[in-house]
Amino acid sequence: MRTLKISLLVFIFSISISAQDFWQHSSFPIILDIDAKNNIILASSGQNGLALSTDYGENWFSTSPTVSFQPYFSLAVHNSGNLFAVGADGYLYRSTDTGITWLQCAGIHWLYNGPNIKCGNNENIYVGSHWGVHRSTDSGETWTLQNNGLQIGGSTPYVRINISNTGILVAATPSGIFKSTNNANSWDTISSIGATNIAINSLGYIYADKYRADPYLKLDTLYRTTNNGVSWEALKPWSELLIFISPTDDAIVLAAANYSEGYFLSNDFGLTWTSIITGNSPLCMSYNGNGSYFMGTYGVGILKSNSLTGSWQPSNIGFPGSVTKVSSIISNSGKLFAATRSFGLFASTDNGNSFTKISPGLNEINKLSATSNGYMFAMYGTIFRSTDLGITWSYYPPPHVLYDLQPYSLCTSGSIILTGGKRYAIADAELDQSTDNGESWEEVLSITGTPDQDEFKVIALKMNFDSTALGCVEKRHNINPPWPTWQYTYAIIRSTDYGLSWTSSDYIYDQIHDFAWNYSNEVFAITSQGLIKSTDAGLSWNYTTGTLPTLDLRSLVISYDNIIYIGTGNSGIIYSDDNGNSWNTLNQGMTDTVINSIYISPLGFLFAGTENDGVFRSIDPITSVENPTGILVQIYKLYQNYPNPFNPVTKIKYTIPSVETRHASSLQIVTLKIYDILGREIATLVNKEIRQGRTAGEYEVEFNGSNLPSGIYFYQLKAGQYSETKKMILLK
Repeated sequence: MRTLKISLLVFIFSISISAQDFWQHSSFPIILDIDAKNNIILASSGQNGLALSTDYGENWFSTSPTVSFQPYFSLAVHNSGNLFAVGADGYLYRSTDTGITWLQCAGIHWLYNGPNIKCGNNENIYVGSHWGVHRSTDSGETWTLQNNGLQIGGSTPYVRINISNTGILVAATPSGIFKSTNNANSWDTISSIGATNIAINSLGYIYADKYRADPYLKLDTLYRTTNNGVSWEALKPWSELLIFISPTDDAIVLAAANYSEGYFLSNDFGLTWTSIITGNSPLCMSYNGNGSYFMGTYGVGILKSNSLTGSWQPSNIGFPGSVTKVSSIISNSGKLFAATRSFGLFASTDNGNSFTKISPGLNEINKLSATSNGYMFAMYGTIFRSTDLGITWSYYPPPHVLYDLQPYSLCTSGSIILTGGKRYAIADAELDQSTDNGESWEEVLSITGTPDQDEFKVIALKMNFDSTALGCVEKRHNINPPWPTWQYTYAIIRSTDYGLSWTSSDYIYDQIHDFAWNYSNEVFAITSQGLIKSTDAGLSWNYTTGTLPTLDLRSLVISYDNIIYIGTGNSGIIYSDDNGNSWNTLNQGMTDTVINSIYISPLGFLFAGTENDGVFRSIDPITSVENPTGILVQIYKLYQNYPNPFNPVTKIKYTIPSVETRHASSLQIVTLKIYDILGREIATLVNKEIRQGRTAGEYEVEFNGSNLPSGIYFYQLKAGQYSETKKMILLK
């Protein structure tokens, strides 16, 4: 391999003058429900499922009853510490070990039409649903219906319940408002006019809105009774999505999603109101009993305060915006993962619109990678492996191989993993390969050094799909022994058999940070001096015409149409559409220009992981994603809609395989339809014939729910024997 030649051509850097934003910040999820007891807080969102904090809201982690679990708004934390959540499948789930494992509750199922869960001051737990009121007196082991005196009715039956801090229950149905003073053994009628939201304070004052035939319509007035329904008085016109009564002082909070600046507060039982500006839209609130209030918001995440009139502070470590030092972004099994060097691992199921923290035991990650079957590997001081999409991790040293390796580099291709670094306590470099998802390892490269004289380590690795692998070896040489005066030089190493055997260049003066191949089979690398290029699979290298001498180059990707994107430590994102001859900035909408990692997702979006402000995503795909590599798509696949929840427009992506890979002689009819929660067809978005010879691809359609009420809907892709259904939430 020839020694790298350094070009002295002048670097010309042009400034993009477009005023339109290119980037959008990965937003906080919409928090649909939240409940707190002491140090435990459980929250749900339409995008990310359930999130749990066990340290008073300081840190959050995802928890899920099933792999495909999606919450149905309602959840609860019991006095015992048991967790409860209703899924979109209509089942009630319980966790008795703080979210580690979940089981379906026996004797209670098919909970639809907005069920909600409330816990009493004793062991009792109550669930309101279209069946009535379910009660458990043994922490959720068994359940009975307690409908004595309760009337449900309505074309869309439901029961919404609430409980005072003295243990009195109230229930709202389309047919009336009801009250129970004996733990739901019997119910007394308070009003023959129904309601959809209800609350009760410690004095027995009941607050409710007025029922309408369509419960999804926005409601307009809050009513109060102080005499068990003998008389009602109108208090305040409002469109309530939230009626919260503080258990400490009976202060009332009213809020709705369309009032984005905050909420209204009453300290005199609803007679007068004060506007509280929080700069967000509250959807749910809870009090933990230890002096802290928690607020779930529409797109701002979770806030925390010690007073309803005090200052609300973000409680979002585990949600986007609090994430810093993003070191690596990858996709795996339909999810996006962002690793950080301080706050652990985050996952996104909505194309990067929001991220939720997972894996509470793995907080510092320098590099993240995944094999083709979904195994994930993380590097920080050693190598960790996860077989369940990052939920749990294990320190994974195969026998007699990696036990003495201090890794500095990691990459995967298919089921092959390469990791390299230096041996602990000695000066030797080592590179190891696994071809079976990390089950066994083989040492494939060793460079012997001399302590305090010549020390070596492998600091960068990358594999291409054509079996080529490239790396960078650092040599630290003491030029003034025995006094430590170190000189650093670097060599490029190359393999053509996925890392089994290697050849090396001479040692040069430029450190390699990252490699990338374009779709013309050229390979590029970013160095401490700029961008270098090879047209012979890494045998020889030259600097590109435009060098980048003053920029801190950190991460490199190349799009399907051969545009080069580089993340820098001082100038944000730069790109070149002429093989590196000239460069432009791409920072419109970016609030942090220290870019540690960049990534192009399978859907064609460009992601940037920053040092101080989380993850950013391009507003639109940077390139077409329909079969960009020319490889036939082999399966049908339906993706989660984005955004979700939505108001009123969302997009749905799906893939269609080549007919040649399936029933080539027959006609395939592909349909994509929307259904409401009762199974009624709402719309047909796709109805097409797929004939022999049609190319595979990934497609996107738009759904507009402006003429529909808020609620849960389902979309289903069908083709021949294939059928897949997913849930989406319309929240107006």
